[in-house]
Amino acid sequence: MKPLNVEVPEDLQLHRRGTLCKLDTGMSLKEQVAAAYDEWLTRQGYDRPTDQT
Repeated sequence: MKPLNVEVPEDLQLHRRGTLCKLDTGMSLKEQVAAAYDEWLTRQGYDRPTDQT
Protein backbone atom coordinates (compact mmCIF):
# COMPACT_ATOMS: atom_id res chain seq x y z
CA MET A 1 0.00 0.00 0.00
CA LYS A 2 1.03 3.56 -0.66
CA PRO A 3 0.13 6.31 1.85
CA LEU A 4 -2.18 9.12 0.78
CA ASN A 5 -1.53 12.17 2.93
CA VAL A 6 -3.84 15.10 2.27
CA GLU A 7 -5.23 18.00 4.26
CA VAL A 8 -9.00 18.38 4.38
CA PRO A 9 -11.18 21.20 5.74
CA GLU A 10 -11.78 20.76 9.47
CA ASP A 11 -15.39 21.89 9.21
CA LEU A 12 -16.22 18.65 7.38
CA GLN A 13 -15.35 16.76 10.58
CA LEU A 14 -14.20 13.79 8.50
CA HIS A 15 -12.08 12.29 11.26
CA ARG A 16 -14.91 12.44 13.81
CA ARG A 17 -17.49 11.09 11.37
CA GLY A 18 -15.12 8.37 10.19
CA THR A 19 -14.52 7.30 13.78
CA LEU A 20 -18.27 7.07 14.37
CA CYS A 21 -18.65 5.02 11.20
CA LYS A 22 -15.86 2.70 12.34
CA LEU A 23 -17.61 2.17 15.67
CA ASP A 24 -20.90 1.39 13.90
CA THR A 25 -19.58 -0.76 11.06
CA GLY A 26 -16.09 -1.94 12.00
CA MET A 27 -14.77 -0.45 8.74
CA SER A 28 -11.37 1.20 9.30
CA LEU A 29 -10.80 4.84 8.36
CA LYS A 30 -8.36 3.64 5.70
CA GLU A 31 -11.05 1.39 4.18
CA GLN A 32 -13.63 4.20 4.31
CA VAL A 33 -11.35 6.65 2.52
CA ALA A 34 -10.35 4.11 -0.12
CA ALA A 35 -13.98 3.18 -0.83
CA ALA A 36 -15.16 6.80 -0.99
CA TYR A 37 -12.29 7.99 -3.20
CA ASP A 38 -12.63 4.98 -5.50
CA GLU A 39 -16.36 5.61 -5.90
CA TRP A 40 -15.83 9.32 -6.55
CA LEU A 41 -13.13 8.69 -9.18
CA THR A 42 -15.32 6.09 -10.88
CA ARG A 43 -18.25 8.53 -11.01
CA GLN A 44 -15.93 11.13 -12.53
CA GLY A 45 -15.15 8.69 -15.36
CA TYR A 46 -11.85 7.31 -14.05
CA ASP A 47 -12.67 3.60 -14.00
CA ARG A 48 -10.49 1.11 -12.20
CA PRO A 49 -7.70 -0.22 -14.39
CA THR A 50 -8.05 -3.74 -15.72
CA ASP A 51 -5.28 -6.22 -16.39
CA GLN A 52 -5.40 -5.16 -20.04
CA THR A 53 -5.00 -1.39 -19.51
